[in-house]
Amino acid sequence: MFTPLNQKKLVNVSIVTLKKFGRRYELAVYPNKLYEYRNGMRTPLSEILQTDTIYRSVSKGEIARQGDLDLFCRTHEEIVREILDSGYEQKSEATRVYEQEKTEREIVQILRNKVTRGGRHLSEASLREAIGKVHNIYVGNSKKQSQEILSKLEKMGFDRVGVRVSVEMSDKVAEFVKQNGEIHDGYVMIRSDCFPRFKDMCEKEKVRYLILRREEPEDEEIC
Repeated sequence: MFTPLNQKKLVNVSIVTLKKFGRRYELAVYPNKLYEYRNGMRTPLSEILQTDTIYRSVSKGEIARQGDLDLFCRTHEEIVREILDSGYEQKSEATRVYEQEKTEREIVQILRNKVTRGGRHLSEASLREAIGKVHNIYVGNSKKQSQEILSKLEKMGFDRVGVRVSVEMSDKVAEFVKQNGEIHDGYVMIRSDCFPRFKDMCEKEKVRYLILRREEPEDEEIC
């Protein structure tokens, strides 16, 4: 059984459950570390697990019987990893909040360097306000959501930061740039979302180009 101290420690943990062999196996884990582990980060088990004990029911404090663990025919660590990899998470409120806030931070960080207005980067507060007007952030692919948000912000009058490139001009290059950027004296500016296609075209046509050091827009003044 859990002691009162153990029960207190379990307030900010999630439960990962694996159903196998007609039994139930559970682990008490820290939600932020589980999130990192499942997203490819090399996280030690000691940082993921609140305790390395395998339970039949975490909430009831029932530890899995040794006979039930023997069914795996694997080491304790291998069983733990199988539960972490294949089990489903019973998400706590803390987990949901953490994942939502992490996704929001990732999106803001991506867009901070890609969006300007009036030649200036937006402050974090202004950017969050603008995002809130066009998109409801959900836990999921941050890069995909950032692209969707960027397209919506452009329609509202925000500018997408381009890539400044020195390139050998040809009719094909000039046509591409006119459609996807701007031609300046000595360089061209390519929309960042179009740069992969520009790069592919140059490689295919054997056109040499050089990405120039970009003149960063100033940060928005905070009064």
